[in-house]
Amino acid sequence: MIQKNKERLKIVKKLSLGILAVLFSFNAFAVDVSVDVTSDTLEVERVKGLATFKGSVKALYRDVTLTSDILKIYYDEKSKAENKIEKIIAIGHVVLIQGSDRVTSDYAEYFLDSENVIFKENVILNRNGNILKGDHLTMNTVTNKAKMRSKGKNRVKAVYFKKSENKGN
Repeated sequence: MIQKNKERLKIVKKLSLGILAVLFSFNAFAVDVSVDVTSDTLEVERVKGLATFKGSVKALYRDVTLTSDILKIYYDEKSKAENKIEKIIAIGHVVLIQGSDRVTSDYAEYFLDSENVIFKENVILNRNGNILKGDHLTMNTVTNKAKMRSKGKNRVKAVYFKKSENKGN
């Protein structure tokens, strides 16, 4: 009985937070483009222009899916466009998926105005099965242009796979 109540409470909590996420979805450019976020918890600091989502975070923006442990959405309260998002920061177990691209890292910053995402620490880009590893990746979600760098003694590592003629690829 106690376990059932805990499960029900968890479901109600997720539904409530899902509804809050929809209510607090921020209009990115004062047009019909929004960032839809779900998580276990949400904290909004209007004065700071910050919404912090924690726990199993999933954000959808256009054709991009971003998951992480923590997601911080910074928006410009002074902008003429209502709740214009400046940037999104993802922390912990970051995964971005767009088309055939999948990027994982420990940290990412997504700048919506330029459509650039900067990934840092333990970065892996898988594009059509080809893999790039490094410390710092800048990727544009519109052009799909990517630049990988590493620091110190680390080097960028790339593994490219030849398409198999037998598989029709």
